[in-house]
Amino acid sequence: MATTWKPRIMTAFEQERCEALRHEVQVFFGEEAYEACTTTDACVAQLKKKDAEAITPFLQVFNLWRRHPGIKELVFHKTLAHIAAQLLGVPRVRIFQDSLFVKRPGDDSTLLHTDLGTAPLDTNDFITAWIPLTHVPAVEEGGSPLQFCQGSHIDMAARYWYDPHDNGDGDDTAALLPPLLRYPVMDHAPLELGDVTWHHGWCLHGSPGNEREEERVALTVCFMSADAKVMASDVLFVPDEEDSLSYEEWVGEVGLGNVVDHKLTPVVWP
Repeated sequence: MATTWKPRIMTAFEQERCEALRHEVQVFFGEEAYEACTTTDACVAQLKKKDAEAITPFLQVFNLWRRHPGIKELVFHKTLAHIAAQLLGVPRVRIFQDSLFVKRPGDDSTLLHTDLGTAPLDTNDFITAWIPLTHVPAVEEGGSPLQFCQGSHIDMAARYWYDPHDNGDGDDTAALLPPLLRYPVMDHAPLELGDVTWHHGWCLHGSPGNEREEERVALTVCFMSADAKVMASDVLFVPDEEDSLSYEEWVGEVGLGNVVDHKLTPVVWP
């Protein structure tokens, strides 16, 4: 099945490469620069101005299913949706988003993060399918698979007492607990076309830089319980806005504290 979908997805990405570069501009320079960069050349020129130490981990395009009917068939595939429901232990699931990640040769590591940390959702029922569209070698061979901090999604103590996103390089490491010291780190490489890995929305994960000569390409599909709600206004923390392009079209219409029942977040199982 993967060999059937890959050409469709890569064709869609080439059509939207400019938008991927615009998202990178937004992450590094903000909304004003994002609005000003409307061509590939303008984005490339803007990105040359970023700090030399700024990490560029990948190019990303959100929600290809909304614009490419051929890709919608994969994102909405009943097999994926059923597995998501089974893993979450819920009767019904919705699509939150799909994302295409292209890690180019020389792109840096993806820092540890959680998917729910960038989503405006008040739920624990969230899971991501990571679908490689290229061969992903082992790390020892220069590959860039996802690496997971095992058990981090159920470690309430770490989230309550420490900063779980710290990588141990802060000024006050005595007050922090680097996750790479707290959890066993694992991956599933090597991966081939047809493989799929799954991780919970609160699972800390990242990936090494791409040391290969070819791009590493992967599609993710994020599912949430059909009963998931948008965060209310009285939460203690707000999500990172890095992925706001993905949900800005519907989050205001749904409203704070309400179930995410919207045409852009359809129920896909059952």
